[in-house]
Amino acid sequence: MLQALGALTLVGAAFCLYEVTSLHRQDEAASQALRTGTQVLEGVRLTVRQRQAAAMPAELALQQQLKARRGELRQLEDTLDALHEGVFRPGEGHASRLALVARSIPPSAWVTLVKADAERLEVSGFTFDPAALNEWIDQLAASPLLAGQQLAAINVAKVVDAPGAPADALHPVWSFSMVKSLDPPSSAAGESR
Repeated sequence: MLQALGALTLVGAAFCLYEVTSLHRQDEAASQALRTGTQVLEGVRLTVRQRQAAAMPAELALQQQLKARRGELRQLEDTLDALHEGVFRPGEGHASRLALVARSIPPSAWVTLVKADAERLEVSGFTFDPAALNEWIDQLAASPLLAGQQLAAINVAKVVDAPGAPADALHPVWSFSMVKSLDPPSSAAGESR
């Protein structure tokens, strides 16, 4: 029985030696794999850092291009806004205001100057009948083309020699000037109507 026990111990020791040797080889293989993995990981990290460093100038260039494009976009938007301020709408332009004045001039008056824009209308001329100017001013005020504009000033004065008046004029001639504006002065000095 002693022999059997000795044989069994010998077989057990051989098996343990085999297992220890096998575990040692596996440990060496794992250590080698860890070293290799660490080297590969460091290589990947280095590559990532290099690519990031290489990408920074490109990224900076892209950021600068984006900033420039945003500036161009703002300029285009400002231009578009400015264009929309002066957008021509049929029947609402300067020509329409001038046509309104031309259509509505009283028969006893003639115009020598018209200045018109979106905020102001100035008309000067002569008349044989100053009272006709009252109706004309009311007619102009009723037009949607001059919506929001207020009579800022009107001046009427008798003249001796009026340009464009018939040489044999039997009636006295009066000069007039009127200004309609979106922002009339606080006091219309010299206003007579």
